[in-house]
Amino acid sequence: MKIDIKNLKKIINKFKGKKVLVIGDIMLDHFIWGKVKRISPEAPVPVVEVVSESYMPGGAANVAMNLNALGISTDIIGVFGNDSNGELLQKQLKKSKVNTKGMVKSSSASTTKKSRIIAHNQQVVRVDRDSKNLTSDDEDLIIARVKKMVPLFDGVIVEDYGKGVISQHVFDEIIKVAKQNNIFTSFDPKMGHDILCAGIDLCTPNLEEARYLNKISSPNMPLDLPKQGEQLRENLGINNLL
Repeated sequence: MKIDIKNLKKIINKFKGKKVLVIGDIMLDHFIWGKVKRISPEAPVPVVEVVSESYMPGGAANVAMNLNALGISTDIIGVFGNDSNGELLQKQLKKSKVNTKGMVKSSSASTTKKSRIIAHNQQVVRVDRDSKNLTSDDEDLIIARVKKMVPLFDGVIVEDYGKGVISQHVFDEIIKVAKQNNIFTSFDPKMGHDILCAGIDLCTPNLEEARYLNKISSPNMPLDLPKQGEQLRENLGINNLL
């Protein structure tokens, strides 16, 4: 179904003045921009001459930043490390006017960072520095923030990137507190990180994730989207599927 720009603007305008809480895996996106002029003599790979570098919030932090850019008051709950990447991520979010009081500084996990090397507008390689070393203390702090903050918002968006923030325990607490306070919840799942999400108001898998959740193994199997979508909605026990 097509949505024209005028209708899209009307929909977006309805959200202005609303308060949304984003909960999930936050990360720092790092971009290295350069040029390729030769192939390395050491291996058949391009040599990228770096021209510039840039940083921006990634993962759940990127979702929060984009919501705020649409005029929606946004807070975030996530975990970052006691490191320079975490400090930079906080600065980037504050610059984007996202409230970071719900962020948890972990003593054991480092800040997830994804570095993309781009030459001539083409991504050459991506380097991931992931940390999933969340402790039970980290989880306790996340749940404490969930209980305190969720009742203050009009909606909650759960962003799972499989980095450890969205455990089943944390997810269940989010749903419980949201339902107690009649707050809308949305869930963006991560393929391969199975979370039982019954009771969520909206689930937003991409096509690959939808195939996985519906146990369709072949990527070439044709999809009857209305039928498969309804089947997935019923299987997961969710109210709406996008």
